[in-house]
Amino acid sequence: MKKLSCKEMGGGDCDFTAEGETNEEVIQKIYAHASEAHPEKLQGMSEEEKAGMNKKMEEILNSQ
Repeated sequence: MKKLSCKEMGGGDCDFTAEGETNEEVIQKIYAHASEAHPEKLQGMSEEEKAGMNKKMEEILNSQ
């Protein structure tokens, strides 16, 4: 089982943790959570910033 917390992605005091069997499943859950709980963080992000965030998520998940 792969896990990624909102805190690991800069979510401050947010206690949400996404879990899934694959990196893709966990990343989808993190994006869904962020769009509901932290829309201000996603709004205005450039494609370059999103790519950097995706890379960070992959690195964290691949280290598990």
